[in-house]
Amino acid sequence: MSEWNSITYPNEWVVNVLSDLCELITDGSHFSPIPQEDGEVIVNVKDMKIWGIDYNSCTKISKNDFDFLSKQNCAPKINDVLLSKDGTIGRVLVFKDNRKVVILSSIAILRTKPVLEPEYLSAILRSFIFERQLYRFQSGSALKRLVLRDIQKITIPYPLKNEQRKIARILSTIDAVIEKTQAAIAKHKAIKQGMLHDLFTRGIDITTGKLRPKYEDAPDLYKESILGIVPNAWDVEFLGNIISVSSGEGLTQNKIKPGVHPVYGGNGINGYHSEYLFEDEKLIIGRVGEYCGNAFITKAFSWVTDNALVVSNNEKGFNFDYWVAYLNYLDLNSVAFAAAQPVITGGIIGKVPITKVSSAEQNEIAVRLKTINEKLQSEQNYLHKLQSIKQGLMADLLSGKKRVKLPEEELLSVQ
Repeated sequence: MSEWNSITYPNEWVVNVLSDLCELITDGSHFSPIPQEDGEVIVNVKDMKIWGIDYNSCTKISKNDFDFLSKQNCAPKINDVLLSKDGTIGRVLVFKDNRKVVILSSIAILRTKPVLEPEYLSAILRSFIFERQLYRFQSGSALKRLVLRDIQKITIPYPLKNEQRKIARILSTIDAVIEKTQAAIAKHKAIKQGMLHDLFTRGIDITTGKLRPKYEDAPDLYKESILGIVPNAWDVEFLGNIISVSSGEGLTQNKIKPGVHPVYGGNGINGYHSEYLFEDEKLIIGRVGEYCGNAFITKAFSWVTDNALVVSNNEKGFNFDYWVAYLNYLDLNSVAFAAAQPVITGGIIGKVPITKVSSAEQNEIAVRLKTINEKLQSEQNYLHKLQSIKQGLMADLLSGKKRVKLPEEELLSVQ
């Protein structure tokens, strides 16, 4: 076994710099052509996705500019590796399209020699091996740009091509599963957003168990209010008439000691303490900071710092799950006042107009939200599991610690 960069590789692996492994290392246009309504495609970093180039987001340029840039080595060929190097560093894809495009200087083109598989290089550039080397290129501050001379120095460990192909195929397969899961999460988030709008503007008819018809379809079921059109069955109140709020304990971060009970503040859970303030779950609202105005439900046996407001309900039938969703839907941060950082107070919250919904309808709405939230949580847990598996595979496969002699199905098992 040989060692490089604190990683041990099999003796038969080779370690070399990209300048010796590529026929071409260049970047795109260093001037930005004038955008056109229609025309040829020029690609920027924002257009680079895991699955390829998003042509719908690409800028269009004139044919004259396109032809000029094509002659300046700004046009990738099939199997070129594209690496974002400016602004957002480290987006990678292997160009596979027959479509002709040119790129801007924020993207590097890496055209590998036959000894190096493009898909394998793409995997390396997405891995810890590349990330470790980025630190060498920093000059006392966060790296905002990767120049071509640094890209040429990137060191690549690699086995024979057959093994490179197998490694790349395994990692691309799990990437595809991750991408599919991310798409499912995005879909369920969009469904949830639509559901929230419907539930908090139309609500559920308790007699039928279904969403009320839209106002356009059944205007007789709705009435005018200071919040606009709302169902007849709803009243409009000020939030202060429904809930009371009080500040949490004056427990600052430097007073938090190791313990077993969670501490909640303006940023959700932010530490642990060996004592507890509340034995039961509480609904809280971030008072200051990044999560100002966000509602949370605490765990039992928790501290709540003075960075959060503790909600007490003034009425019976107060459903926590309904209210945490509704308060976040209201976007209380929008009514916070700006100081050094956003701050919200009980007085401000109390003046927010809200719809008053019966406890029975609150419960029905909460059930609908629980179903979509559980689905989302399940998909997110699966995504985290896949990402963990991928990290382990990358660490093993790209260092040669695990050789690709096992069946791929066994390597990809996520059961």
